[in-house]
Amino acid sequence: MDKKEKKTVNLDKENYTEERENTKEHSEPVGKYPDVPYEGYPKPLYDFEKGNSWGSFICGVMSVVFCFAPIFPLLMSIIGLFLAHEDKKNNELSSKPKSRSAVIGTILSIFGIIMNIIIYVIIITLLIIFGTYVYNKYLC
Repeated sequence: MDKKEKKTVNLDKENYTEERENTKEHSEPVGKYPDVPYEGYPKPLYDFEKGNSWGSFICGVMSVVFCFAPIFPLLMSIIGLFLAHEDKKNNELSSKPKSRSAVIGTILSIFGIIMNIIIYVIIITLLIIFGTYVYNKYLC
């Protein structure tokens, strides 16, 4: 039972022959390419496109919660807006509906920027008033 069979396989316009023995231990084909076609990568367990929408939401919440801090909420608002824009662009390319967390993140980021600007204006106004009071009372 030492028979050898020749099989011709045509892959990418390239003809080659492979030899295979008819035994139980050599049931796999011996050659350059397997007989099973390539199926691609497996589907990932986590959808990474959702990360932008949740990142936008978290940055928006942090920009509102820490709105009295000096620079941090402004940076969080800008990052939140950027992540929401990236999520919107990914959803348009894949024709998915808008995610709620990205929309809420955008609203919170804009609200955080407005709150931060109002607080900066109030602080600058108080510094000007206090400075003029000190100048008029002690230096004049």
